[in-house]
Amino acid sequence: MQPLIQLKNLEKAFEAGGQKFFVLRRINLDIQAGEFVTIMGPSGAGKSTLLSIIGMLDGAWTGEYFFGEQPVHKLSVKQRNALHKYNIGFVFQSYHLIDAHRFTLLHLTFLAKGRLTHNPGTTICRTLRDEIKRTV
Repeated sequence: MQPLIQLKNLEKAFEAGGQKFFVLRRINLDIQAGEFVTIMGPSGAGKSTLLSIIGMLDGAWTGEYFFGEQPVHKLSVKQRNALHKYNIGFVFQSYHLIDAHRFTLLHLTFLAKGRLTHNPGTTICRTLRDEIKRTV
């Protein structure tokens, strides 16, 4: 069975002062559909960098990356963004876009007033958009 995510010899490096510093080196990984995976390591080990690559937010790496049968390493930025858009959800480490307590209160208020219809995403998205505009 083809893995959902497959990395072959994936590397990410930065150059400074004429030297190459590897953040990730020779990463090989297979993740099957439905499999739960934990990435653990000390601070600075490259966990967030690896997740950014797997999440298709970072395209500056070498090696091979297959998402299903799609060769991500051969896709243009536009193609990679489309693949990301339709297949990957991402919660950032620093997600403080709005005050979570205020949003939860708004969400509960809408529930109490019966304003969440059969399609709650629509109401929540409008509320979130309005809250972000007010906060920013």
